[in-house]
Amino acid sequence: MHKLTDKGLNPRVSIPGNRVQLLRSGAATFQHMIDWIDAAQYEVQLQTYIFVNDETGALIQSALVRAAKRGVKVYLILDAYGSLELMRDNPWAQTWQDVGIVVKWFGRPFTGENINIGRRLHHKLLIIDGKRSLVGGFNIADRYNDMPGIPAWLDFGLMAAGPVAMHLRSIANRFWGTATEQPEEEPSWASLE
Repeated sequence: MHKLTDKGLNPRVSIPGNRVQLLRSGAATFQHMIDWIDAAQYEVQLQTYIFVNDETGALIQSALVRAAKRGVKVYLILDAYGSLELMRDNPWAQTWQDVGIVVKWFGRPFTGENINIGRRLHHKLLIIDGKRSLVGGFNIADRYNDMPGIPAWLDFGLMAAGPVAMHLRSIANRFWGTATEQPEEEPSWASLE
């Protein structure tokens, strides 16, 4: 596996050896996401602003549960404001806990003493085994999918396979902060071909 030499994670560093494809929001993009999650062997990291308990949300949540049941480590960071409905009433919370999915809510709107609206996590990032990644504007909700009679909101993302996925994984790991359970910086599977 190609080791990055830029420990500062400079966003301008060139990382050769990637395959890249532009995706448009809709059913094909969500099918890619599900297929990738279903093929994961070691780790799935999903960070998103909006995750809704609707038909599309249920499809992604089912894929995440299937992966966790296979022994894949699944890490979710969801924005507490963008996914407020899910944070308040999460029908999947017990299942996620039972199968070992690790969830972190980013920037809770109410901390007891303060109202915290300013800092939001607008990442829309999916990383599979440090080898495949999807970065773009896709939130997990029906409005980003092709639903009967309603086309998806127009949005784009970049699907990349190759060394850049491990670079993105390093950036994603920064958002775990001091969480008690978080992805390993240098996982043992990262050196496997």
